[in-house]
Amino acid sequence: MDPSRLLVYGPRRMGKSSAIAMAVTRAERDGCLVAWADFSTATTLADVASRLLRSLSAAFRSLPERAIDLIRNVRPQVSLRFDEGTGAPLLTFDASVRQRPVHDQREAFESLLDQVDAFAATQARPVALVFDEFQDILEIGGERADWFLRGLMQRHTHVSYVCAGSKETLVHAMLEKDSAFYKHFELLHMEPVEAGHMIRWLEDRMRSARLDPAGCGAGILDVAGARTQDRLQLAREVFTTALPRGQVVARDVETALDTLIRAEGGVYRALWDRLSPGQQDALRAVASRPERLYTTEVIHRFGLGSTSGMARAVEALVSQGLLARRPGGADVDNPFFRAWVQRELLPDVPGS
Repeated sequence: MDPSRLLVYGPRRMGKSSAIAMAVTRAERDGCLVAWADFSTATTLADVASRLLRSLSAAFRSLPERAIDLIRNVRPQVSLRFDEGTGAPLLTFDASVRQRPVHDQREAFESLLDQVDAFAATQARPVALVFDEFQDILEIGGERADWFLRGLMQRHTHVSYVCAGSKETLVHAMLEKDSAFYKHFELLHMEPVEAGHMIRWLEDRMRSARLDPAGCGAGILDVAGARTQDRLQLAREVFTTALPRGQVVARDVETALDTLIRAEGGVYRALWDRLSPGQQDALRAVASRPERLYTTEVIHRFGLGSTSGMARAVEALVSQGLLARRPGGADVDNPFFRAWVQRELLPDVPGS
């Protein structure tokens, strides 16, 4: 049969991983075998292969003989041991694999996926592999790594692939005509949950926990923005703040925001300290949310020297994931980080 290939993509913190995790739980409940690997925090392709092995170990925890069948022909050889407490199989590559040239790591990765596909051919149940932030294979997989991955997926006729990606510019480039994944996937773009629906859902959840939301949903979305994870994070803090009195009051959203900023202040300070002075000034400028970012007034006010200097700093901040492009300029990617910059650092700038 033809494999199923789905790409779930969209901005970070939009709920892609959570949605996939829920789908995986339901699929496993229906008998599907699923293994999951995250590319985003991997240093080498061997790391991704090892993560797949660990995920497969969990999937085979009650079927150790299946694990033995699957790894028998993987090269380089995979070792199998059993957890002393649970007796579950634990599959691992030799530690030396990640020190080998990328060509050798590709062979190990390919061999593992080939064996998963061969194993899937013997099963009556579906087998699926999930690759989170799959576009990062371009950084760790060597030259034309995207074409390498596409070739594997095309060859495997018994495994379904679900990929997720949040670096939208890069993902779009990989989907263009003459690119590796042109017309390769079924596409599911994760967009913001419609504001009215999200407000009703948040307030209904609060009521179900015997908390009167007092119409706080709109205020939560106004502060948190469009991304599902940010909305939920702020809503949880509002809930915690208001629950003792049984009703949300007007100041609770601001109090919850203060709590989140304090909790993450050390992280935000570390992000700030690693920036160059020009990048820091550009971040201040963007956090001030001017209607037009590249005006002479904004560039002069924040000491950026020139439009080209602002553009270079913004490009660097986008590449670091701190800014997101917006029509006519950019915005701070994380609304809580933006609020921290506004409160802690904008007062340094005259006129703020």
